[in-house]
Order: sequence, then C-alpha cells, then structure tokens
Amino acid sequence: MGEIRECPFCGGGRLTRIVAEVDEWTRCNECLAEGPCVNDGAGDVAWNARPTEDALRAEVERAQARATAYANLLRSFRYAINTVTDELEDEGDRVYLGSTNDADTLRDQASLLEDIEWGAMEPDFGKEDFLASARKANLENTELRAESERLRGLVREAAGFISEDREALFSGHQINGSIRIEDEADESAAKSVASMDDWLSRAALQPKGDGG
Repeated sequence: MGEIRECPFCGGGRLTRIVAEVDEWTRCNECLAEGPCVNDGAGDVAWNARPTEDALRAEVERAQARATAYANLLRSFRYAINTVTDELEDEGDRVYLGSTNDADTLRDQASLLEDIEWGAMEPDFGKEDFLASARKANLENTELRAESERLRGLVREAAGFISEDREALFSGHQINGSIRIEDEADESAAKSVASMDDWLSRAALQPKGDGG
C-alpha cells in the first residue's frame, strides 16, 4: 500500500485500510469518514484521489507563482524609476535625463513590460480589488468614528444643558429633596424631571445627585 493522504474532511491521520473479500476501502478513525469502495486492489489510490482539491491547490500554486513574478517586476520598476528620477535635471521649463544610461534603463523596463503575459491576467481584470476595498472600508470606518465622536460631543453638550434645566426645575418644585405635588405645575415639573432623568440615563450620563 502506498502513502495515504490525510482525511479530506477532518485532516486526521489515523486511518484504517479495510478489506472485505475482494472489496477494500479506507476509513478515518477520527471522523469515521470512508473512502470509495473498490475491488481492484487500489483502495489507497481511490482514497487519495482529490480532483477538486488538487485542482484548487494547483491554481493556488500558479497564482502564487504569478504573484511572485509580478512582485519581482514591481521591485525592479521601483528601483529603476527611483534611479532615473533621482538623476533628473530640472531646468524649470524643461527636464533632462541625468545620463544616457537612464534612457537605457527605461528601455529595459519597457521591454520587461512587453514580456509580461498580459493574457494570463485578463481573467482577473474587472474583479474586485481586495486591497482597494480594504482601504476604502478603513477610510469609511475612520470617517464613521469621527462622525460618531462628533455626535457624542453634541449629546454631551445637550446633556449638560438638560441637566442644568433639570436642576433649576427641580429646585423650584422640591421640598426636602423631593418634588412637592400640590398643584398642576408641580405635577408637570415632576413629569419633566422624570423625562429628563430617563433621557440622561439613556445618554449614559448620570444626573447630579439630589436625593430624589
């Protein structure tokens, strides 16, 4: 029996080869998954067959190889561009290359660009740029945080005014730390104070202690 791959379902490595007369298959002892039952003596081959997984792995490897190649090209372009721009001679209305070597450098980079297999990248054209999306999401998050802090400031400011009005209202209708209820004005004041206390509580700001 050849080398058996790990379980495709749980990644476990404790496997058992089961043989029943002419049939054989492989079972994972960790999740109890079982592979295809075959009668040609190739149970391990059937278990190891992962067409979808193998295709995805191959595609990932190709993508990684392309990414590495593009990263190397970008590094080369960056070095070349920095070299050329550092040696530019700026005379105000005109800019000259620092040397004829700079022109050769630009030609070499242009040649490298022509050698890129642009056709291999066409399937990726138009797809979502995850880095750009992440940057956009981060910017939006920063803006939302700033707006949230601005609103919090307005709430704190409003709470300060409401707290002052509450204290003035409470002081004008209280006896021994509690609002007296002697007339309609007192009842209205009591309802207003209760409403203000509720708002201040929901704004996560406590009213000043008054024993009421």
